[in-house]
Amino acid sequence: MIGTDGQNERITLTESNNIALPKSLSVLDSRLYLLDPKYDKLERFDLPNGDNSRLLMGNESELRTFTIYRKRPTPNHPCLSNNGGCQQLCLPAPGNSRVCACSVGHRVENEVQCVAYR
Repeated sequence: MIGTDGQNERITLTESNNIALPKSLSVLDSRLYLLDPKYDKLERFDLPNGDNSRLLMGNESELRTFTIYRKRPTPNHPCLSNNGGCQQLCLPAPGNSRVCACSVGHRVENEVQCVAYR
């Protein structure tokens, strides 16, 4: 790791951390995300020291790339309060509205309730 000015170079992650050949790297919110195809894994580390590692995906031989998304703040989201009135799932919809949904094996009834299929 180095600072944005190219100074303070230090080795943070090595093969002793089971990091052999990082193919993709990304930094977001003081965390380093890396894809290592030798070990077939996607892992996250806290910066600046590379501690608190967390395996996000492992034994995934088809991993080739990854994308990190940041949630947009939505202070007026209709699902934030009381799950939008939905019994199971609250999904955002256009116009700051919501649609209620149900888990597998259930269907929506009365727009907010979920009942099992018979």
